[in-house]
Amino acid sequence: MSQARQGKTHSQETKDKMSQARRGKHLSQETKDKMSQAHHGKTLSQETKDKMSRSQKGCTPTMVFLGKKHSQVCKDKISQAHHGKTLSQETKDRIGESSKGSAPTMGFLGKKHSQVSKDKMGQTITNWWARRHAESEKHTEASSRSQR
Repeated sequence: MSQARQGKTHSQETKDKMSQARRGKHLSQETKDKMSQAHHGKTLSQETKDKMSRSQKGCTPTMVFLGKKHSQVCKDKISQAHHGKTLSQETKDRIGESSKGSAPTMGFLGKKHSQVSKDKMGQTITNWWARRHAESEKHTEASSRSQR
């Protein structure tokens, strides 16, 4: 920093110009690492933490994806990643509690399923229960074999 500007502050107009000049430019990974190291270990005041918290309220990571759709390949990968995971009863209760009181979606309001659709849905549920029953029997057999 030059000695000529030391102790002086920039006017708001100058700050705005400098901000505009930097807008849209990305920091290099090296610079990000240096900044991270410089901040590492510093404790923040509660006021600063509150400000940071307020600034992030309402900004969810999913907002980045707003208006876009996953490809079928991506959907399959997500499905595969979640396949076989079981939720704890506590988690199920929390999900149920959070959805209580919310209005149902009105997309199907005033419409009725045709008999063909009803038959398809019924068959899907029947197949699902059959698969679930078969899986639970496999687990029961496997656990009984391991106990012997």
